[in-house]
Amino acid sequence: MPSTSPSIDPMRRAGTRGTSWLAIAGAAWAALLLAPQTPVVFVVPAFFAAGALLMRVAPIAGALLIGAGQGIGLLLGAPHDNASGMVAGLGAMFLVGRRARLPQALLPLLLAWAIIVSTDLRPPRQVAGLALFAAVFALGGELSRRTELVREAEDELERLEAEEVAVRARRIVAAERQRSARRAAALLATATREMREFAQEALVLLDPQSVGRVRRRGTAAVTELRSLLDMLRSPASAAESGPARPVPWAARRRHDVLIAAGVVLLAFAEWLFQAGSAPLPLGLLLVGASLAVARRTPVVACGVAAVALVLQGVAGVGLVVGPTAALAVWLSAWRAALAPAGAAAGALGLLVLGGVVAAIPQGGSNAVVFVAVVVLAGLGARGRQALDEKQVMVRRRAEAYERLLRTAVEAAVAEERIAVARDLHDAASHAVGVMLMQATAAEATCVRDPETARRALATVVSVGEEALDGVTALERSLQAAAGSLRPELEVLCERARSGGALVTARLVDEARDPAGAETAWRVVNEALTNVLKHAPGARVRVDLEHDGDDLVVRVRNHGTVDVGSGVGTGFGLRGLAESVNACGGVFRAGPLREDQGGGFEVEARIPDLPVPPAPQVASGAH
Repeated sequence: MPSTSPSIDPMRRAGTRGTSWLAIAGAAWAALLLAPQTPVVFVVPAFFAAGALLMRVAPIAGALLIGAGQGIGLLLGAPHDNASGMVAGLGAMFLVGRRARLPQALLPLLLAWAIIVSTDLRPPRQVAGLALFAAVFALGGELSRRTELVREAEDELERLEAEEVAVRARRIVAAERQRSARRAAALLATATREMREFAQEALVLLDPQSVGRVRRRGTAAVTELRSLLDMLRSPASAAESGPARPVPWAARRRHDVLIAAGVVLLAFAEWLFQAGSAPLPLGLLLVGASLAVARRTPVVACGVAAVALVLQGVAGVGLVVGPTAALAVWLSAWRAALAPAGAAAGALGLLVLGGVVAAIPQGGSNAVVFVAVVVLAGLGARGRQALDEKQVMVRRRAEAYERLLRTAVEAAVAEERIAVARDLHDAASHAVGVMLMQATAAEATCVRDPETARRALATVVSVGEEALDGVTALERSLQAAAGSLRPELEVLCERARSGGALVTARLVDEARDPAGAETAWRVVNEALTNVLKHAPGARVRVDLEHDGDDLVVRVRNHGTVDVGSGVGTGFGLRGLAESVNACGGVFRAGPLREDQGGGFEVEARIPDLPVPPAPQVASGAH
């Protein structure tokens, strides 16, 4: 994540507290177990404390210093079976897993294993020690990864909630209008263009086949138009993602039974590896078997395991915490820790009690390792569970926000689609109907009354050209919404100048909102079109500027007071008023007073709040 993330400082503070606690706990534990041996009791705790504090800035170096302290303690006479380095060593590996990655993290891991090998020549203990340190390193890495996922989810939620639902909805609706209106405009443009071309060809041939083709294309166009309008008027559908399916209980139970069977087989194989030199560890076998029910009844499973271990210890068969025992105890403790707090504490307490009774006959350090496995597994499971619950909570808040957004968007998109349908109806659907009617008349009269048929086909051609002008106007308004408004208004002004109007443009500002840009373009286009129809040589002034959060567009014509009666491109002043009012604006059209120079004025005040672009979410590891 970027360094500016507000959640990094708490993470750093938590890391600082972790190294401080490790320095205190590691040094105190070593001093307790090494007393009254001197000078070891002073040297080793000092190394542990210094290494833990060094891990704040250099995790690998700090972990190596802790390992060096353990090695120096052995050289100075510390007992080989002493567990003085357990707290500092395991804590260092956990922090290395949280802060470092492979292959650098292999250095302290291999150093820890080398110390284990040098102090205990029994392969099971060596493998178990390496597995324990590796598991703690992996646990640290897993919690670090999940913490990062939670942090990313929180950052994303903060970004979502910092943006108003209405603003996001406006952006999505603008994109929906672009999509649906462009599709509709393309369909209508194709239909009217083909009908016009067929009509031009039929004017020359004037035979039933060519005239019938015009009518058939018109019938198809009406069908396409009705289908399109029905689609636009239908409710907008939003994909509803349901909750993730939980894993069936039967599948999880089979999974647990397989794990239990695997642990039992490993315990039996480890006993065979020892060539039967020790009695069969029935207690350990029962611990493995209890894993089959540990997920559903962790207290019962830990109780069974504790009783089995106590009986094994009472029978004189001490428990050696080798690889299989460490794995079985780790899995039992992990399952138990996921239970409710009271049940988890009771189950873990039973497991520790049974393990200590069974492990003490094999030496005090053996019992310490057992307790360390239970404590680390329990803390790791609770830590991961807390992170998972936090991530779920953040995800639910995000989903609630998305539902709120979806509701707002569905309503806005439905309204926008109706507006698009109305615009298309004004722009071309009437024309298509007229063209179809005239084509039908031409087909009926082409044999008995050729002149009437020619007039009908000529009407098809002229109406088709007008319809194409309307569709072109709609496409240009979409282009203004998608890009920059001012250049598109300059195009309109230049077209009006080419038609004879004396146009002066004062385009001060730029639109901030695509919807506002489209509406403003339509106002200017309608007003200038009416000027060209009713007062082609008039003086016209076009203004575009902001007044607070409103985009104000104004067209004044000093040539005639009759401009407002025109229909223009098919939108009409009435349709413009509806569009401006629908987006919360104010539309006014009427004659100018004599002291204002006379003529006619069209003005629209359109809300034009900026719509931020959709943020780009970084992906990948940070």
